[in-house]
Amino acid sequence: MVGRRSQDAVPERAGRRRSLEAQRSLFDDGLRERDGLRRCARLGFTPADIDWIPNTVFENAFKPGPKDFDFHLAQISIRPGRAQRVDFSDPYFDANQSVIAMTKTSDGSPNPILSVTTIAGLKPFKLGAATETTSLELIQNVIQPDQQPSVFNDNTAP
Repeated sequence: MVGRRSQDAVPERAGRRRSLEAQRSLFDDGLRERDGLRRCARLGFTPADIDWIPNTVFENAFKPGPKDFDFHLAQISIRPGRAQRVDFSDPYFDANQSVIAMTKTSDGSPNPILSVTTIAGLKPFKLGAATETTSLELIQNVIQPDQQPSVFNDNTAP
């Protein structure tokens, strides 16, 4: 999610403002909302001054140049390369990785990846992750699968 000042808060620009209820609907548990509202309050903004904008294109948070937002609220791992391009706040979670897989293959049989218990056991499988993510980095540099991983532009499901 991307948070930014509402255009309505700047008199010379017209814009839209979402209700707090609509803002809440963009969050699963409210953690980022509460954190964002607390940070905005420290900067002198009220909830009415804030627009919450869904951002599913992960790499936009780190692309060079001007951004369409003032700050980005998301579960983003702090990596050295990223820290050279943006400023991070103190982390509020540990960035563990996991494998997510369908329980059955396309023919209805049990998915063999579900029985894997080691990183080496993941090597023969076709893996994938969004571009510019620590998940893709882990696949390429730690798992080093036998097949090139699929690389996606974002984390949304087709």
